[in-house]
Amino acid sequence: MKNRGSNVVLLPTVVDFYLEQAFVAREEKRFDEAIAWLSNILQFEPEHPVALFDMALTRYESDCYEEARDVAMKMWEEEIGDRSSVLRLYLSCLIRLEDFDGISRLLNEAQNHDGIIVTEDLLEIKAACDLLRQSEEDHDANLSRDTVIQRIADNPDYPSELYEKLDGGTFEEQLRSIEQLKYIHTPETVSVLKEYLLLVYPDPILKTFAVRALKEMGEGGRVFIHKYNQLFEANIEDVPLHDQEIPDEERRVMEIIGRVVDNGDVSFLPFALQLWMEYLFAIFPLHPAVRNTASWAAALHYATARLLHMDLTQKRVAALYQVPLSSVSRNYRSLNQVLEIDS
Repeated sequence: MKNRGSNVVLLPTVVDFYLEQAFVAREEKRFDEAIAWLSNILQFEPEHPVALFDMALTRYESDCYEEARDVAMKMWEEEIGDRSSVLRLYLSCLIRLEDFDGISRLLNEAQNHDGIIVTEDLLEIKAACDLLRQSEEDHDANLSRDTVIQRIADNPDYPSELYEKLDGGTFEEQLRSIEQLKYIHTPETVSVLKEYLLLVYPDPILKTFAVRALKEMGEGGRVFIHKYNQLFEANIEDVPLHDQEIPDEERRVMEIIGRVVDNGDVSFLPFALQLWMEYLFAIFPLHPAVRNTASWAAALHYATARLLHMDLTQKRVAALYQVPLSSVSRNYRSLNQVLEIDS
């Protein structure tokens, strides 16, 4: 250490040593040790850009998303470090915390910043989060059980209005109707939802939400679902209510990606998970033939890279996961047929 006026600072060689030790500890998942090394730097240089960014990244990788957000927010607001890198890390923290207001506010600030190029994938995130924020507001305001019951008390025709929206509304209107109808457990509502499953035009994902509504009502047994020009028979009990209810093989696909993806790219995994869950919900009651989880992980990695406009070929992804190129191509075709990634 040496004196700089009245301040005590660390010599550059000492800082480099601490950063290296912190990097090794983080790579080996020794997060507390990495934080200790970084704290040694920040004690004397609280605005050190690399140490701050690594601290936020370490907190993020150790699932301490609120602490990571606080560090990233400090860097963003005080313009410390590389703005684009800080933006993506800060954004990833907000995504993990499902802070849709914060996401929209951050991306609005980024759009108004002369030194930052807001890429297409960030604009897509903003649009999606605006929709999710609106859905969340609608859920809080309109979709609670007590509110739905009160609306029926005020307007006995309210269930019929929901049936009409379910039959001919927009995607969002159909989704809101499904979410409200699950609180109206009557033979008529059950019948309407089951008839909805047989319609040709609704989005396949919406039909899965309709089955979930039946399950949340306490219904069980077999239902018929029309998807992809076919008629499927399924058990209501089999529809997953959350991510942890998907089969082990399908869950391992994400685990494999988590081991392969560069830890520095903190925005990749949330998008890959979102894409995978959309695919699984869209094809229910079918399940992908996940005989080789690594091949599906590679295909999902490639699909996510395409959506994020990353320069990555199927051949490179196949080599990264050590799987045949043909299996990556085959599984990607399955993803693309359902999710229309290329379009």
